[in-house]
Amino acid sequence: MTVSLDADANALAAATYNDTVSFSNTTNGSGNTTRGVSLTIHSLGSLVVETTGDLVSSGTVGGPFTPGSAVYTLSNPGGTPIQWTAATTANWVGLSATEGSLAPGASTTVTVSLDADANTLEAATYNDAVSFGFTNSGSETMGAAQSVAAGNSITRALILEVLETLKVVGQQFSEAGVFEIVIQGTPNQQITLEGSTDFTKWAAITSGKIGEDGTVTLRDTESVTFPSRFYRAYISSP
Repeated sequence: MTVSLDADANALAAATYNDTVSFSNTTNGSGNTTRGVSLTIHSLGSLVVETTGDLVSSGTVGGPFTPGSAVYTLSNPGGTPIQWTAATTANWVGLSATEGSLAPGASTTVTVSLDADANTLEAATYNDAVSFGFTNSGSETMGAAQSVAAGNSITRALILEVLETLKVVGQQFSEAGVFEIVIQGTPNQQITLEGSTDFTKWAAITSGKIGEDGTVTLRDTESVTFPSRFYRAYISSP
């Protein structure tokens, strides 16, 4: 006698199903017995991509850029193995891995990093995306609130803002003896001016936003109280 699964098994959800087959002696009842039947249906593999958010980086021409990388965690909560892929298009970003496999319940990480080509970019805002996906038939791809069919992809934005390098284009003492410095950079950058008398201890003096003309004038109203003072400026907010 052959015991077979029929078409109704194809409609069952992922789970383990148990039943018994009973064999009976209808003549005298001698030798009646049962045999267990067990059917385990695995859920299809799926891809989940987790990260703290999109990679949004900024810095001045030539670098460095902050943050310089982002880590994405890929996992397969399904019941069958999957093959995954990762890809970008820009030449200023690199991936620690572009493909791999995940067994059921396994996970791995992919690091997306700005590479040396980012240091050659001119001042502008650059956009790209990293795409994760896999092609196992019938599986699903999920990332945050995204859920798409296998063969499609999850994308995460990559944004690089390259800012003009700060330049001192003017400096003078006003008639009241207040030191003024004119700094050139990218419009809307917030610039902080610090001062020191020994190159060791630095104190914030003032800050200002670069205007649409590409410059900001910062003033040290306490300069008249120092016989000498050294200055430095940095971008406190892009």
